[in-house]
Amino acid sequence: MDRCRSEYILCHRKFKRWRTHGRGKRVDYFGHTRVSTVTFTVDTTPPTISITHPEPGFTAEVSDVLVEWTGSDETSWIDHYEIRIDYRTWEDVGTETSYTLTLHDGEHTITVKAFDFVGHENTARVSFTVNTSPIGGPGMMEEILIGVGVGVAIAIAA
Repeated sequence: MDRCRSEYILCHRKFKRWRTHGRGKRVDYFGHTRVSTVTFTVDTTPPTISITHPEPGFTAEVSDVLVEWTGSDETSWIDHYEIRIDYRTWEDVGTETSYTLTLHDGEHTITVKAFDFVGHENTARVSFTVNTSPIGGPGMMEEILIGVGVGVAIAIAA
């Protein structure tokens, strides 16, 4: 049977510094106390995050787009990431640093949010285009049809 009991009391002011000192008090089962000075780190900064692929302005020629990012936190560590497509709802992807999306043709904005273990968060965002048309961008087919129609009209008039 464990006859020891520990109780930690930390007296502090508002934490404004990254590294802080305090006094801890330990009380054992028999009431003996021991006071010690402890040093601990306070996480006051959000994690960093950067989307590495796709780059801003990228044009994907397929509908499946791989999104990759990096994240870090100096004090604690990354708890999880969330990803959002075109300002829709957030999806928790755990600690994965890549995600494949199936997207329709057009402009898209992807936002990735990093959370550290104490709840701080930071976001990164990238906008790019998906164009799976073999001819060109959206509206290109209409331009070709107009060009063909003008060519036929000229041939008839000649």
